[in-house]
Amino acid sequence: MKAISVRRALFFWLFSTLGSLLLATPAPAAQVHWLRTGAECAAPDPGGAVLVQACGAVGRYYLATTGELPAVECAAEVSGTEMAAFYARSNIGAPGTCFARDGGPWVAVADVRGRRSKEVGFTILQSSGGLVDVELLDLVAAHDRMPDRIGLPSDVHLLAVLCDLTESLDAGLDEPPVAVVVPFGRHLEAPLECSNDEAGLACQIERVLAHLATAHGTVTLAAAGDHRALTFPAAAPSALAVASLDPGRYLGGWGALPSWESPQATTALMPGIGVLLDLERADGLRPTPAGSPMATALFAGVLGGTLARGDWQPPVPFPLAAAWAPWPGIEGFSLALDGAPLPGSHFSDADLMIRRALGLVPAAPSEPPPTPETVLVLTADELVLPQQTLPGIIASLVDEWPPLPDVFPCVPCAGVRSQGPGGGRPDEPPGGDPPGDDPGPLVIDLSGSGSIGTYYDLEELALRVGDTVYHLEGGDDAALLAALGAGAQGAIAIDGVDLEAIEASGESMAMLFVLSYDGVPFWHSTPLQIGPPGTGP
Repeated sequence: MKAISVRRALFFWLFSTLGSLLLATPAPAAQVHWLRTGAECAAPDPGGAVLVQACGAVGRYYLATTGELPAVECAAEVSGTEMAAFYARSNIGAPGTCFARDGGPWVAVADVRGRRSKEVGFTILQSSGGLVDVELLDLVAAHDRMPDRIGLPSDVHLLAVLCDLTESLDAGLDEPPVAVVVPFGRHLEAPLECSNDEAGLACQIERVLAHLATAHGTVTLAAAGDHRALTFPAAAPSALAVASLDPGRYLGGWGALPSWESPQATTALMPGIGVLLDLERADGLRPTPAGSPMATALFAGVLGGTLARGDWQPPVPFPLAAAWAPWPGIEGFSLALDGAPLPGSHFSDADLMIRRALGLVPAAPSEPPPTPETVLVLTADELVLPQQTLPGIIASLVDEWPPLPDVFPCVPCAGVRSQGPGGGRPDEPPGGDPPGDDPGPLVIDLSGSGSIGTYYDLEELALRVGDTVYHLEGGDDAALLAALGAGAQGAIAIDGVDLEAIEASGESMAMLFVLSYDGVPFWHSTPLQIGPPGTGP
């Protein structure tokens, strides 16, 4: 069924401040010269201009951005020169961690010292029922020992922290984590092919992931992306790509299907919501924006807790191409592999988080949403989105990238919905006299959103329902866009939306934002989490 719409748009709110260790202005990056030798091949210390990265049984890497690589005592197994591909910075913050290990099962999380990484960590802790610990793998600490002009964060940094972990495990200095979680990704220009030619940093990362899986039983769980195209390292053969499922269709009995934003080929699905840290709230928690990072965190917690219980052990090799999804049973939600629920995968904390993520129970108490300052009108005009997405733009640049924006919409955050009963069909344009009572506007609370900052220009705000994006009358108003960009818009209302009909159809909705960087437009989508009437998201 064709759903009502929104026109083009992506909306990002920049939420955090840059850490004192990181540059606020993108800095020119340099090409990386690198080679890999066998683990037994030693060489004299080449000095500070070259990074020598031990990687356990995988080998030893030498990396430089200027001058010549050192002569090694044995032949290089593979070498190359390339611009290290960048990952978008996401909420980079100050150093520090809130996590500790007590010697039990644990999950490693690749971290850029950002708020998002900590939210991922706490989501894993809560969804595992406290059965696993979390430790962050600090990419910024790896950057401190890099040669000059390697942009942060990049494939080089991810390779370095994975090699640090591999070196420790191969030397028997630590117990293997049950999983490594990579809650970010980058655009991949072409499918990754490492079988014949390993002269690429992405293939070196895949080599390490394969070693972690085969030598230590550690599976890598990677966020598949929220721009409809599979990102790297989720696209690596030895990683399990995790994406957000469509909650409306899942609850409507259609099974676990990827959300509109998720790569359609992804087989590991989980609701994309987790725990957001908010120091201004008395309880310190609220729902996070939906997306594959939080789906990966929730999946990691349920899988990690299941493995920690010991009631189920995965076959070898780990089933990376199988269908993974939450399974609803009499007791609650479990984790299912190819439709069969895993023993020991149901526990109350994970069950509660999945129910929250599907909108079945409130995620957290909140204040009533503010009074809408602007009323937009849903139109029948469909919007053609820009071809570019932010990961794709980043892949074409040679600079460090500023932090991503974040948006935190609620529908509504608390209280009774403004949407009343009745209304027309969801595929009918607004206007005329709908049957039944005239529904009120859809109120979207934006009070938890920050500013976009100076990196991006917000061009338009739109609404997606189902698979169609529609234009909003007033969505390109300059004053509204300026307020949204500054994080000064407390709430908006959208007239002409029949919420009851949309929910009955099982369609999902999202705020869509069209932004631009240096004149190049791109889009981003933030799904709207709608709870039962009278509840929060």
